Amino acid sequence: MVIFSSVTKIFPNGDEVLSKLDFHITAGQMVIITGKSGSGKTTIGRLLIGDLQPTEGSISVDGENIVGAKQKDLIPLRRKIGTVFQDYKIIPDKTTYENIALNLEVASFPKDEINDKVEKILEIVGIPSKKHLFPSQLSGGELQRASLARAVATEPHILFADEPTGNLDKVTSKEIFELLKKINKAGTTVIIATHNQDLLDLGKLHHISLDKGKIVKDTHPSKKKSVKTKDSQPKTATKKKKK
Repeated sequence: MVIFSSVTKIFPNGDEVLSKLDFHITAGQMVIITGKSGSGKTTIGRLLIGDLQPTEGSISVDGENIVGAKQKDLIPLRRKIGTVFQDYKIIPDKTTYENIALNLEVASFPKDEINDKVEKILEIVGIPSKKHLFPSQLSGGELQRASLARAVATEPHILFADEPTGNLDKVTSKEIFELLKKINKAGTTVIIATHNQDLLDLGKLHHISLDKGKIVKDTHPSKKKSVKTKDSQPKTATKKKKK
């Protein structure tokens, strides 16, 4: 579904943020991208939605190369990808309900469906009673849930969550991760960029680890090389010599 091939990103100041990244994400996976601050996690998300263009390499989503695409051609792509931003990007002078409804309007959902969709997604993320509150009236965890609700209301194929627990306490962080798992089990491909590994069972997830813009670990099944042992080598029949 998502393929990065030899992707390098160098900013105008000369900083090489990503260096020859090669990875692919299969539809329906839950993927964790880890690394220290500045390792390139957020840049991957911005490249994925076409907010940035790579210096080199190709990026494809659902078989379509998005590198060099014009802004008008990126509209269908952005409808496939829901994004949860590190700083939420919730509109401050609109209520929780209005923030989600506006996203649905922009995505051209029929007006007569919007109310039911907003009500349903607020139930899923666990804040139905907060729909008439403004962002300033919400806690950090509630803001993150509102941001998640807005991102998944349009039924994207892919959800990219950038540091979804960065400003949250341990208990709330666990709740948000459980919510992301629930969204993934419903069929959405979930990509989480985080430096918080404490609450994750990385052994059961597709884990991509970055260090200074390079992949140092990728546990996608296709990356695992089979190691041949003596026992696994094909045996050749040999004739016994006569004494």
